[in-house]
Amino acid sequence: MEENKVANEDGKYGSPHEFDPNFRGPVKSRSCTDIICLLLFILFLGGWAAVAVIGAIHGDPTRLLYPTDSRGQVCGKDAVVKDKPFLFFFDLTRCASLAILKERGCPTPQVCVSKCPKENWFYNPVDTATDQLQRSRLICFYDVDPF
Repeated sequence: MEENKVANEDGKYGSPHEFDPNFRGPVKSRSCTDIICLLLFILFLGGWAAVAVIGAIHGDPTRLLYPTDSRGQVCGKDAVVKDKPFLFFFDLTRCASLAILKERGCPTPQVCVSKCPKENWFYNPVDTATDQLQRSRLICFYDVDPF
C-alpha cells in the first residue's frame, strides 16, 4: 500500500478509493440477462445429443473406428477380411489432392492386408528371372490371382 502512495504523491491519478467492508455491490439490479440465448443453446445441445443417439442406435460405429476398403468391408471385422486388419492404399499420393472432396474419399483403390509392406518396389513384367518372387509380393484386389 505504501508503494501506491509514493506513485500517486502528486495527485496526478486522483484520490485513492477507500475500502468499505460493508459494501455488498448492486445486488438488487442483478438478473439473468440472456435467457432466450441460453434456451436456444440448450436446444442446440439437445439436438446434437439426439443426433448422437440416433447415430449410435441406427449406425455402425465400427465404420468410424476401423479402416474400410474400396468395397466397404471393415478390415479385421467383416468375415471376408477377418484376418486382414490393415488397410493398403495403392497410390497414397492421390489422397492428397482436392479430388477427395468431390469423390467423398480417397480415389485410389484400397484393400485390407494381413501385414503392411516394409519396402517400396515396382513390378517389372520384362524381368522373367524373378517373376515368381515378384508375383508373390504383389498386393492385388481380392478377386485377382497374381499367378
